Amino acid sequence: MPSDNAALVMADADFDTVVARMSAHLGDAAAQERACRDLCRMTVGNVERRTRAVAAGAVEAVAAAMRAHPQSEGSQSESCTLLATLISGSTEIQTRAGNGGAVEALVASMRAHPLSELVQREACITLAAVTGGNAGNRTRAGSGGAVEAVVAAMRAHPQSEVVQRRACDALGHMTVNNADNQTRAGNAGAVVAVVTAMRAHLPRGMSIPGGQRGTADSVLLRGMLSGRSVRGCA
Repeated sequence: MPSDNAALVMADADFDTVVARMSAHLGDAAAQERACRDLCRMTVGNVERRTRAVAAGAVEAVAAAMRAHPQSEGSQSESCTLLATLISGSTEIQTRAGNGGAVEALVASMRAHPLSELVQREACITLAAVTGGNAGNRTRAGSGGAVEAVVAAMRAHPQSEVVQRRACDALGHMTVNNADNQTRAGNAGAVVAVVTAMRAHLPRGMSIPGGQRGTADSVLLRGMLSGRSVRGCA
């Protein structure tokens, strides 16, 4: 029998057992971090395993882990990465994540770790994954303070190109076809943050198009500053 401190994930990918063990060890931040990391490795790039993990309740288990350990940087970052991997373009899983409280957990994570480049990057990646093409989750994100949290990440990490790019991607997904989130972005200072990011990180010799507020808004709302790919598991 494995000890309480043993890895929670079994080699045969028995996801029902994995999720049950995550629930049983919910108070152990290190165990949750290991489980999320291992689940990510087991499911990345494998649709059949991802489907089985989600059916077993992995999305809800990850959201629960995030709520249980808000101050654990490792648990939060690994949870974000696993959520993005599980969602991976699936509208059904996006909705399940939204219904399971994932959006609110992501915002809480960003607020709890404002100076962690790792958490801010992973949370932005996952916000883009959970809101991309999903109107319901865009609304949840706006109501839950995600737009403001992403702009805050841009302000806190101006020299991090990866945070700036992933934040722009998340803002693009959250604001497209959503007038309320567009207004939130403008009020939060997103346009200035995007222009600042462009000035700091555009390749040498490339100028900012136009230079007027309308151009910056267009760049922001169309999410044109970065790719849509989701990082693989570590």
